[in-house]
Amino acid sequence: MSKLQIIFFNAGGGHRSTAIALAKQLCLVAPDTSIHQVDIQSPSLLGSLDILRRLTGFSVVDLYNYILQNDLTAWDPLYLKFSRVNIRILHRYGLRTLIDHWRQTTPDIVISLIPLFNSLLVESLETALPNAKFLTVMTDLADSPPSYWFQKPGHPVICPTAKAVEQGLQLGYSASDIIRTSGLVLSPDYYLPVEHDRATERLQLGLEPDRPTALLMSGANGASSMVEIIRKLNSIHSPFQMICLCGRVDDDTKQAIAFASRHPIFVEGYTARVPYFMSLCDLFIGKPGNICVSEAVHMNLPVITQTSSATLVQERYTSTWLAENQYGITVKSWGDIAMAVTELMELSTYSTLKANVRGSSNQGLH
Repeated sequence: MSKLQIIFFNAGGGHRSTAIALAKQLCLVAPDTSIHQVDIQSPSLLGSLDILRRLTGFSVVDLYNYILQNDLTAWDPLYLKFSRVNIRILHRYGLRTLIDHWRQTTPDIVISLIPLFNSLLVESLETALPNAKFLTVMTDLADSPPSYWFQKPGHPVICPTAKAVEQGLQLGYSASDIIRTSGLVLSPDYYLPVEHDRATERLQLGLEPDRPTALLMSGANGASSMVEIIRKLNSIHSPFQMICLCGRVDDDTKQAIAFASRHPIFVEGYTARVPYFMSLCDLFIGKPGNICVSEAVHMNLPVITQTSSATLVQERYTSTWLAENQYGITVKSWGDIAMAVTELMELSTYSTLKANVRGSSNQGLH
């Protein structure tokens, strides 16, 4: 039996969700393969070397998730610089830790779903197990140089867009090491047929059966801007309602979100039922996360997102991708969200965007 390890970390929700999705699919297509998901930042691996954790008890991953939850993303460039410095300083110790890990677990194939660490992963794997195979699966639509996804030419990288392919070639990767797919890896659940009646399901959630319905998402770890966005949406005078997936927040926060809306609203915390809720909606509103926007487009939802100088570096290409493919609208501030919804829901605009997302085909998982 061959052994495969999927490397992820818990910074945000996309890397873990991709690891789960990939493991599910591989179990179906390669049932004789032993598949393990490995959190590279766990205390037994590189988490034990985290300088910030040693100084404060607060890990680098904790800091990243705190930035997301509290809408402090303007600090992301500084965070990335700190992360790169942290990796360089601890390279020698990380190398030793990972070499020990590979020798103890002896994988035949290693798939990385993370940026920044791939040079360290490759170097340690080549030292410990020279015959093991290594490849990277991007969880962003494009690279964020320098030294982010493309770190080690000579090892395959699975790229979800033409932009990513172009970046890889420019950074010295050969064409044979660039594998183009039609999109990011999504959960197999997004490919299941929708068998329920939307109107009936909306009624069961306390919503109107026929109103235009937006899915509002804040990411797996929640975001403090959710209440502000909903209040801005209150200025919409036409029939409108929302399903709000607010991530890992407490009950008081969920209640505050529900009370903030004058439109019908259903509020859910962190959930694995995102495909179900997307199937009940007509459009998507949320941050320009590479995974969640890709999920929305795959589920035929036109997208409204927000991009500014404070947007995460790795999410800035998303608005370009949406515009190039005419999948949605990008606003510079959430203060413009009500106007954007009104614009999108105009019949001609909505029909065009809906036709474009329906014409997309994401087979990244396959």
